[in-house]
Amino acid sequence: FNGALSPMVNLDDNTTFPTRFQPVITCAGNAGARECYIRFDFTFVVAGTFTPTPIYGLAVSAQDTDGNGVANGVRESIEYIGATSTNLGTPTTLSPGAANLGGVRYVQNSSTNVQAGIGTGNQYESYAHYTAAPITSFSIAGGNVIGTAGCNSAATECQRQNSYTFVPADSNLPSVTVRKISNGG
Repeated sequence: FNGALSPMVNLDDNTTFPTRFQPVITCAGNAGARECYIRFDFTFVVAGTFTPTPIYGLAVSAQDTDGNGVANGVRESIEYIGATSTNLGTPTTLSPGAANLGGVRYVQNSSTNVQAGIGTGNQYESYAHYTAAPITSFSIAGGNVIGTAGCNSAATECQRQNSYTFVPADSNLPSVTVRKISNGG
């Protein structure tokens, strides 16, 4: 956790898309401009165990990387750590941003670019591929950039729900479970 509320308000809000990982990230405090993010580490394990197991490629997508609708308010970001390649939807409202954790980071251009609810518009999506086979784990960091309009961490406009999908590239996977979700230390 870097500047984000801990514990999280909601680790995985499954009310709209139960097959997606949808954490709610909130920057702590109510000062003006600031940034926060949470690193999520995932490990693939043999079902029913804690034994890591390899997969031979993974596609990750971040949907709904948008703003909160307030001028100079909250803009969401995603950082893919250790990805082999990344790309953006077309058209896009995302721009490359400075990496916080050595990965490839995309940030919403404007806090007024917003989708209603959790959407799947290409302009709010980015993608990553992890193809350095085999892989047993991967990491992403979801975050928020708060503009000078600021927001109070207790207010819902600061709570930004992220939405991610994970698709293994191997069609003949062993029985695998994502067992470990941590804050990255």
